[in-house]
Amino acid sequence: MNYYMRVLITVIFVMAIIGVAFLWGFIAKKFEKRYIALVQSKKGKLLILLGAYLIQSALVVILSFQFRTFIIDTLFVFSFIISGIAWLYSYFRTYSVNQQKVIIKQYGGDYSVSEIKVFKLALNPFLIGIYSFSIIGIVISFLYYLPYFF
Repeated sequence: MNYYMRVLITVIFVMAIIGVAFLWGFIAKKFEKRYIALVQSKKGKLLILLGAYLIQSALVVILSFQFRTFIIDTLFVFSFIISGIAWLYSYFRTYSVNQQKVIIKQYGGDYSVSEIKVFKLALNPFLIGIYSFSIIGIVISFLYYLPYFF
């Protein structure tokens, strides 16, 4: 029974991560649509970048206190997880569009559908905030634990 419980928890955890990725993308898209004029200015991009930093920092602190771990350890793990979630969302968005094009072309009879696109990471201020926070978190964690290796 213990084995099945672990499998169930793992499946729930994976589904939660994928759900967070889609929710994150949905929120970012709604935010960009609503505040498109602000987003296009440098001030708006800086606000989005700082907002991403603030949200991620708050999540690190909350998770650290929730699981009673050190903030530096939570930062290290969270940096990898959040960058993976952001990359998965971007990847699956392109995958979904390509899949819809193929279905329309094959079953809809519309041969004027545009070509399938190769995945390229399109950076917006929110994703730049996520990736830069992840890089900074990994570097800080590495530098913190560096004396233990030498």
